[in-house]
Amino acid sequence: MKKEERISRYDLVIIGAGAAGLAAATYASRHQKGLSILVLEKEKLPGRKLSAAGNGKCNLTNTAFGADCYHSHNSRWVTKWAASHSYTEILRFFEESGILLYEKNGYVYPVSNQGKQVTGLLFEECREGGVRFLFQARVTSIEPPGKEKHGRYHISADTPGGETLSFLSENVIICTGGRAAPALGGCVYGYGLAEQLGLKIQPCYPVLAPIYVDDARLGIAKGTRVDAAVSLRLQNRDVIRETGQVQFNTDCLSGIVIMNLSSYVERKLYCGKDSLSLDVLPEITWDRLRAILDSRQESFPSMTVMDAMNGLLPVSLNAYILDRVKLPGETKLIQLTEKHKNRLTSAIKKLVFTPVENGQYDKAQATGGGIVLEEINEKTSEAHRHPGLYVCGEVLDVDGKCGGYNLTFALLTGIQAASNIISR
Repeated sequence: MKKEERISRYDLVIIGAGAAGLAAATYASRHQKGLSILVLEKEKLPGRKLSAAGNGKCNLTNTAFGADCYHSHNSRWVTKWAASHSYTEILRFFEESGILLYEKNGYVYPVSNQGKQVTGLLFEECREGGVRFLFQARVTSIEPPGKEKHGRYHISADTPGGETLSFLSENVIICTGGRAAPALGGCVYGYGLAEQLGLKIQPCYPVLAPIYVDDARLGIAKGTRVDAAVSLRLQNRDVIRETGQVQFNTDCLSGIVIMNLSSYVERKLYCGKDSLSLDVLPEITWDRLRAILDSRQESFPSMTVMDAMNGLLPVSLNAYILDRVKLPGETKLIQLTEKHKNRLTSAIKKLVFTPVENGQYDKAQATGGGIVLEEINEKTSEAHRHPGLYVCGEVLDVDGKCGGYNLTFALLTGIQAASNIISR
């Protein structure tokens, strides 16, 4: 005789114990006592990316929060969503948890500067509120409500021991995160769950990541950091320009300014004619820099061009630039022609690179693309076609700039989903 399957019932099942999942569980248990909540997490611990955010300091939000801080294939959805929220919601949420915050240049951090403490406090508040957590439980399927399920979703999850667990719930939140940072739990399985339910998926790509470029010489400048004005040209037009520190690596450029531009590159908005350019002396005009070279040539004719350059930029970057313009570093200044000086000046003011697709998520902080926003109500995080099903955080087709914006999106979408559930 077949053994009868035992199925646990909950008011809310949350898939994923990251920032969005913890925020939803915390908010729901805090504001509606007695609500039965289960959180299913495939990792051994909750909030691994949350704990590592901001290099471990946990940049929770930013006072500059707004729609212009985000990228998506549906900017209208993002604009409407952002207009109904404020970073102050994050402040209130954490203050109610007893987590003190401080602000520095718009960036908001916990006073402890410890992301692990933030994760731990939210986790403990959830457990004190009766939330059940089940770790190393990988959800394999979500079936929509049917008559035999009494209006509840049927969720199945596998455990490391090979056991398959089943749950019924009136409400389900999918907040599995995206593909970025696989070492911290980044994964693809949330998209598969969404596809089971017929939700459309926008192709994914790594963002807040280095930009890989086609330049075999780049390794000459490896490790160099310099403040630069960075421009991305699309269809022969500058579409975005930012200034900040850039780091040169063997096959890529990195730094916050580069990471902010990576979303444009990986969304394949560029074609062969488009480029990334760096002005590595943005405070000095082309004419002034050219005049400086003329003056040094006149005053120090026997000085090498490398020695002359060392007064302007780091040594390894100078070596790289001279290699690009095919000018040996030992060349005497007196030997420089007008053409040499023009080419050198132009290279310093405009180093041009051709971005290439890479697709690596291990160095990315966030994922672009994901579940299309047309499927989701921007006011509630609820799926239009599936009442009681909510989608939050990085698994959606939204990615933000550096500065706490992705964490803000995860937290606020999780909170608004929980708020909608308990208000019904």
